[in-house]
Amino acid sequence: RKSWKMTACEKGNVCPHCGKAVFEMGRSFKAPRKSDTEQWQKVQRLWEAGFRFYSYRRYPDEEPLPERLSEVESFISRNPHHPFKVSQR
Repeated sequence: RKSWKMTACEKGNVCPHCGKAVFEMGRSFKAPRKSDTEQWQKVQRLWEAGFRFYSYRRYPDEEPLPERLSEVESFISRNPHHPFKVSQR
């Protein structure tokens, strides 16, 4: 539950605190507070479903990513071809 900016060429890095792999979330990712477990669960569920956090500037008509954990499953099922979905997990 930590976040920091990295350049795109920094692949394969590990967290200096726990030694686990770090993941590129997207330039528009705003990390929740460390104590906000519900928001971190939302982020994890979206990540596992293949969604990343990019700018809507190029996609103003697309449905925005959900704000609450309770909205995630329906969002995922409604948006199988969302431009922020980069993989089929």
